[in-house]
Amino acid sequence: MKPQCSAVNPIYPYRTQAVRDLAWACFSSPLLTLAVSHMDRDAVADCAPVITEPRQQWLHELDGDPSALLKHLESTSASRVGLYFEALWHFYLRHNGATDLIAHNLPVRGAERTLGEFDCLYFCHERERYVHLELAVKYFMGVNASAMSLPTDKAATDLSGPAGESLWIGPNKRDRLDIKLQHMLDRQLQLADLPEAAAALHRAGIPDGTSLLREVGVRGYLFQPLGDSLATPIGHQADTNSGTWTTFQTLPYLLETCEQRGCTAFLILPRIRWLSPAVAQPNDEIVNAGELIDLLRHWFADNERPLLTAALDANGLEQQRFFVTPNDWADELTSVQ
Repeated sequence: MKPQCSAVNPIYPYRTQAVRDLAWACFSSPLLTLAVSHMDRDAVADCAPVITEPRQQWLHELDGDPSALLKHLESTSASRVGLYFEALWHFYLRHNGATDLIAHNLPVRGAERTLGEFDCLYFCHERERYVHLELAVKYFMGVNASAMSLPTDKAATDLSGPAGESLWIGPNKRDRLDIKLQHMLDRQLQLADLPEAAAALHRAGIPDGTSLLREVGVRGYLFQPLGDSLATPIGHQADTNSGTWTTFQTLPYLLETCEQRGCTAFLILPRIRWLSPAVAQPNDEIVNAGELIDLLRHWFADNERPLLTAALDANGLEQQRFFVTPNDWADELTSVQ
């Protein structure tokens, strides 16, 4: 775990969960540096604001009185982790002195259907330019495509890793990292080029879509399979957020390594707490290794969805996170498109 992304680090000593999540969403390192890795993409930049001293002070003040942030989040009804992530960015762009949020989730409509929507449109005072920002927070587990005989394609070769050997699959098995990136780069970020976009941009007060700067803000975690180290996607930085995934059957081996590192308490994380590293709260159901195995045994008896778990130290601070999947989770990945 990169130190600046850790709740243990004194840069982020915030008591309020939403403030820690805001800091992680906006100031942690990108999961992938797309602009550096894909130079053939026209005018795409990675949105990675620097946590300057004034911004640290702003976060500390917000932690002292988080009412404005909490009111904003309540008004958005952001119950899903992706919407919550976007809502945190909207707050930052609206309250950061260097930017003005112009619009978010702005649809572009054709004659018969919606062609797409702009995640965020904002004005940057430092660059004196309008910016189109696409946001994504994603969690992917690595699988060996060749060993699993999984389908690969040009997207996998170009965007996923060397020769498409490693594929990165979301916990619902409907998401694939290379396909997500291809869609973001080739469609979402090209939305302003469509003739139909001009009317939507004009209504937002942006006179010329051709002058828009284009940015991506991709955050999240990659989870390596237990006991393996797969080639990571192009643009992934070794010191960015990462974890491990394991089947229920091999979970005891992972728990042994956690205990060797001094983590004997575990917390199954609800989706809304998937962003910043976990800090135990009074009402959390903290369990030991045996209790975690029992909980997961009952869960997988009726459910197939993997669960994200945090290993906690004696102070209740997350030191490691991992997905636990059903035993046959990887056996059924041939249907992933």
